[in-house]
Amino acid sequence: MITIIILIIITIIIILILIITILGKLMPFPTIYWLCDPGLQIRIAGLEDDGWIHRFQQRLTGSSEEAMQPSYRLQMKGAHEAYAAERWSLLSAEDQHFLDDYHSW
Repeated sequence: MITIIILIIITIIIILILIITILGKLMPFPTIYWLCDPGLQIRIAGLEDDGWIHRFQQRLTGSSEEAMQPSYRLQMKGAHEAYAAERWSLLSAEDQHFLDDYHSW
C-alpha cells in the first residue's frame, strides 16, 4: 500500500515538473476525481482491458440502434458539460483568466 502511495506521489511530482517546465506556470490538471482504491483500480483496468471503453465509444458513434438515439448522445454531452462546469468552478479567478488567455481549457 505504501509503495503505491509513493508511486502516485512521484508521478504527480513528475507531471507537475513537466507542466511547469513546458508552460512556465502551473496549469490545472483536468481530472477532479481520482480512483484511489487499489482493488477498484484493478477491476476498472480489467474492464478497460476487456474493451468496455471501445463499447461505450461505439454506443456514441456506431451504427447500433442505441447509438442512433439522440437522447443518448444528449445525455453524454450534458454529462461532459456538467463535469467541465464543475471543474471550471473549482478554479480561482486567476487560473480562469490564465486559461482564457491561452485557450487551453
